[in-house]
Amino acid sequence: MVRLIQRIKMEVVTFMLCFIILVVNCESAVLSPDIEPPKFTFCPSDKVVETFEYQVRVIWKEPIAVDNSGRVPIVMGNFLNGMQVMAGRTFNVEYIAKDDSDNIATCKFKITVKRKVVPCPKLSRPANGALLCNVGPDFPDRFCVATCQSGYDFAFWPNLIYLCSQQGVWSGIGVASQRVPDCSVRRGPTLSQGYYYKGDANDGAVQLALKNNFQTMIKSIGFGILCQDSDKCNSKNVVIYPGSTGK
Repeated sequence: MVRLIQRIKMEVVTFMLCFIILVVNCESAVLSPDIEPPKFTFCPSDKVVETFEYQVRVIWKEPIAVDNSGRVPIVMGNFLNGMQVMAGRTFNVEYIAKDDSDNIATCKFKITVKRKVVPCPKLSRPANGALLCNVGPDFPDRFCVATCQSGYDFAFWPNLIYLCSQQGVWSGIGVASQRVPDCSVRRGPTLSQGYYYKGDANDGAVQLALKNNFQTMIKSIGFGILCQDSDKCNSKNVVIYPGSTGK
């Protein structure tokens, strides 16, 4: 009988100890939150894309992330994969991986889009006028417009705009000629007012007025798409090529 009572006491003590250990372990599990962030097993390297076009579709391999919980974390990016990008731009791509405990990991890389350039030959400068051209850091004259000094007019119809193709060949919108006409004594108005200016094209104030008017002029003739990127189409990116005078 005594042995039975002792055995029962030992079993009770053992049970209580096991219960206490179980509770402690459970509490330990509850009090230990997940603080380990997800990990990117693949994050793309910086990428350079070259193109002959003014814009190109950019595609990259999607980053891959895993989490210690075994569940797939949520992965979000700040740019759409496969988007159209203007040449000459660099943008920073960032992906964020988040697990169920809101732990976060990041994947960052850069994509640079460069335009392959075959420069066009220099256009002739119109006598008694000026050639206005848009230029950029990674390409020479992109597109140009011929203008005449007030009191003069084009010897023959010019193109409304001269475009430098990706093959390095000038093409024109209007008469489709690569020639730039000189300006002779005016006999009557022909083109819109934007194609004429007052003063000497060598004068700084006149050049500033021409540069400031360039973007408005491009839009007025229906080529505003060429000036969608304000970083590349502004007065700072316009070069004035004055022609000779007195002819």
